[in-house]
Amino acid sequence: MVAIDASKINFLKADMPERDYNAFMAEANWKSMQLWDSIKLFRPTNENRANVDLNAEYDVQSNYPDVPFRDESKGDFESTVASSGCALLVAKFIGQFFDCTNSLTIQEMAEYAVELGYRGYKQEKDGSWTKTGMKHVFFDRFVPRFYEILSTRIRDIFEVTEAVCTNKLPVLLVKDSRYNDRPKSKESRFIAIVGFDVDKYSYLVYDPGCSHIRTVPYGKVNKAIRLGWVFSD
Repeated sequence: MVAIDASKINFLKADMPERDYNAFMAEANWKSMQLWDSIKLFRPTNENRANVDLNAEYDVQSNYPDVPFRDESKGDFESTVASSGCALLVAKFIGQFFDCTNSLTIQEMAEYAVELGYRGYKQEKDGSWTKTGMKHVFFDRFVPRFYEILSTRIRDIFEVTEAVCTNKLPVLLVKDSRYNDRPKSKESRFIAIVGFDVDKYSYLVYDPGCSHIRTVPYGKVNKAIRLGWVFSD
């Protein structure tokens, strides 16, 4: 594992004083509600754009079935990057997109995410633990601070278009049930929007499940959105 200066640990980790965390989440939830409302007014761009090489191959989540991504102290002995680590692949992609100097391997990032408290679990009344996915503060705090870039929560769907057109990177958390047409799925996944295909009425999407950029209809993505971020350097 690459060493992170001990003085930076508190700066990077997910834990917050309860009062600060509650205020932070109230602000984040307000922005999420605004984002959902704005989708009703969505109008597509008329500009074809691609901010990455569409012929390039990208790292995929399924390459990491043997890399643990779990906290065994909470009874999780099964989770791996392949099963649960899409946020890690998107974080790596963010660093590559902005050509950041700091870098971690996927295995190192998985270890830090667990160690610093970003792997989410909820304790049930019977004392058992339920997996809740990556804590959203991973993209609010760890990713921008580690890569030394900026992160802001999206509160209007038009911020996605504006970001892409100004060489920024929107990252969205989407419901798998709508995004991947799996109505019984309760999972969500992280994706990045890297451009537009006007002819196909679609976003160009980096998805950790695919080795190439996907073309996904605007409506399918928009209806699946839970929340999002814009990253900029």
